[in-house]
Amino acid sequence: MKTLRYWFLLSLVFLLFSGIAHAADCGSIIYISNGGSSNPAVNPDPPLNTTPDSLPDFITKKLWLVNSSGQEIYTYDWNQSIAMHSDSKNVGQADWAKFAGETEADDIYVKFYLSNGYKEDSHSEWKCVGTEQIQKGNLDVGETKHETATLNLATANNGTHLNAGVYNIVACVDRKYDQDNGDGEVPEMHKSNNCSTEAVFTVTEPNYQPTGYLEGINCNAAWGWTKDPNTENPIDIHIYRKNLGSSTEIFQASISANTYRSDVGSHGFSWTIPTSLKTGSAYTLIFYALDSSGGSNPIIGQSQISCATPVYNLYPTYRAFNHDMQSHFYTIWESEKNTLGSLGWLLEGVAFYAHDRQEPNTAPVYRFYRTGRGHFFTISEAEKNSLIGSPEWIFEGVAFYAYPWQVSGTVPVYRLYRHSDMNHFFTASEAEKNYVISYDGHIYEGIGWFAYTTPPN
Repeated sequence: MKTLRYWFLLSLVFLLFSGIAHAADCGSIIYISNGGSSNPAVNPDPPLNTTPDSLPDFITKKLWLVNSSGQEIYTYDWNQSIAMHSDSKNVGQADWAKFAGETEADDIYVKFYLSNGYKEDSHSEWKCVGTEQIQKGNLDVGETKHETATLNLATANNGTHLNAGVYNIVACVDRKYDQDNGDGEVPEMHKSNNCSTEAVFTVTEPNYQPTGYLEGINCNAAWGWTKDPNTENPIDIHIYRKNLGSSTEIFQASISANTYRSDVGSHGFSWTIPTSLKTGSAYTLIFYALDSSGGSNPIIGQSQISCATPVYNLYPTYRAFNHDMQSHFYTIWESEKNTLGSLGWLLEGVAFYAHDRQEPNTAPVYRFYRTGRGHFFTISEAEKNSLIGSPEWIFEGVAFYAYPWQVSGTVPVYRLYRHSDMNHFFTASEAEKNYVISYDGHIYEGIGWFAYTTPPN
């Protein structure tokens, strides 16, 4: 009898201590078997009686898409990249948990999934396009973590660009299998709330701007080529004029770049300079290629131009200014005038008209150059001879022919000098002469020669 009582008491003690041990485990970390199905069907949350009260619960609060400029937008060309931003939060009752047999909790991951259309319910079409790590123990109760991954649309379709269309991206935290909501790396209260709402975006075919080049321009024509990568058809060019000293662009002409060339196909153009622009004034001509898709119209070239029509052997003498040397330059030669813009000179128009050869009553106007200072012009034989002997001046020959004294229809071309930069200035304008004397530090040296300001009838 004593033996029976002994074993009965011993059994009670064993049961009592077993109950105490089980109660001590309630509320502590419970080791859940490491599972998870790859079945596309969504696994339900574990039954309440098998889910501890003190488990974490990870959710993806927000997902948004940002372009390379830092703007949140949802329309992209297929050659762009998307920065996928997500916020993950622990809304559970514990900081972390681990699976049975493990000594510490695993890292968890935020995965970004791409699929077609506005929504992809079965997850069977999901493609993982980004993974970011949240290190173990680093998402406490109530804490939010921000993760970012980049999606390059140019290679997102198995190495090629995504086609134009509608797509969506979701972000899922603590996801182990791409196509279900089963167990992740860490036990949670719920698994079905790990993924964000879809971020829906549109992929469009990129609109490449037209390319082209204004290859040349003179007083006869302008020529070049332009092409729109979005079409094989020729596109139009709009030409604008900007007067010297003005920022206003005035529409001049519309032409089609449809001339065949062996190097660019049917995308060349040539435009005849109209007589209305051959007034001797200085302009800038700007050439815009028109985008066939309605985008911005790039400038394919612009050039200064100043044109006037010669009368017999009387030619426009063009004036140009170099800001660095604070010097003016004069030439009757069209080819020389056309190179000045590329050498840092600003065309100012026709200063006067002069002859390209000796005519009755004319004399040569000689041209000299002083390195780094600019040019000097003189009709005086004596002055020419004295400068030829000077080591600082380079004699460049006859610039043009003008009149040493006044003949019918000609006006004085005034000669002025400024000590500050040691340069001479010549003008046929009485008003301009008076202005530079009063306000620009010039000294009047007399009349350089006589010339026509308009060709005689």
